Amino acid sequence: MRAGLLLLIGLAGCINHWQPQAGPPALVVNRSSATQFRVTRRDGSRVNVERPRIEGDSLTGSLEPTGPWPDTTGRIAIPLPDIRSIDEREPDVVASVAVGTVVTLAIMFALLREGEGLSQ
Repeated sequence: MRAGLLLLIGLAGCINHWQPQAGPPALVVNRSSATQFRVTRRDGSRVNVERPRIEGDSLTGSLEPTGPWPDTTGRIAIPLPDIRSIDEREPDVVASVAVGTVVTLAIMFALLREGEGLSQ
């Protein structure tokens, strides 16, 4: 029961989605306050970039970690002409509120059930 509660609490974190951005990558990065982007290269491969910046003719930043291992991150530079599209990570407020509500109700229900068990 407690493991299930911990799982629900973990799910209550902010939920995000990728929002496609129109325009040249340099303009998208420079006008945005986002800290994470998903870049699709011309060859179709994708990479998630944290703290992107435009340096000369390249988009630079840090690779988003792909697991719990710190060595999966590193610096990356992608030439601007090699970028097919760029998506910005944005919070999904509706989904975050919905999950938060479900988690809160589940915790309240569990606490009430536990309280009923103690009173018997």
